Amino acid sequence: MMRALTLHHRSSSTRTIHHRTLTDTSTRPPHPRRNEPSLSRLGYSGVMEAWEHIEALAARISAEFPDAVFIGGVAVYYHAQHLGPAFAETSHDADFCLSIAGKAEMRDRYEMVRNERLGKDSLILEGEDLDVYVEHQNRLAVPYAAIRGYAQEIKGVRVAALEHLLALKLDAAIDRQGTAKGDKDLRDLIRITALLASPRRELVEPYLSDERLHVLRLIERRAALYTDMGFNAHQASRVQRTVSDNIAVIGAFRNAHEPIDGF
Repeated sequence: MMRALTLHHRSSSTRTIHHRTLTDTSTRPPHPRRNEPSLSRLGYSGVMEAWEHIEALAARISAEFPDAVFIGGVAVYYHAQHLGPAFAETSHDADFCLSIAGKAEMRDRYEMVRNERLGKDSLILEGEDLDVYVEHQNRLAVPYAAIRGYAQEIKGVRVAALEHLLALKLDAAIDRQGTAKGDKDLRDLIRITALLASPRRELVEPYLSDERLHVLRLIERRAALYTDMGFNAHQASRVQRTVSDNIAVIGAFRNAHEPIDGF
């Protein structure tokens, strides 16, 4: 049975995989990431100021470039923000997908740098370095045409569908396990999965590898992730049940899967 998530708060605020497995790192402290902002370095006001700048840039890019679709933490935030502060975790960077024609137009206006090794471009805008994944020039599991075709606009920002964000975040979590970013990927996966009460099979099934399904089951088991998000015990239990129910629906789209070493 699919479970829809409803939480009540007094206030609200705001690749394809190459045979690598994600292990349970609940007892391992995350490795520090170079140049990664944090509350301890910037302070709460500094973090929120940085986030408001990211939001403004996301809205600007969405307005100027109709082919741009945000993915990653920015997209998860816009999908989940209405559920309250535990779901509305800000991001210190922004990633978006873009058509080839959109890239040509963007290069005419702004500074862009190509990173062939990582399969992405960088947009330098107002002091921010944004990652750009260009059509046919990236290694994302979900093709640009699918991402653009099912994108939606939320508060002036164009974002990928939850089903596509699920596949992309699963790959990110596998790539970045054991890091601060990897831990946020797992929290974002909880947010995405909790919101996927009625996943569209045609958007989910093409990306349901055994490895991705096992990462989903990892977030079912790690109770500490839910309390780390700021839920009280009752809320954590409810969200965990919702996630478990929705993962069962998603998993049913794939008939069989075998355990993978490392889980």
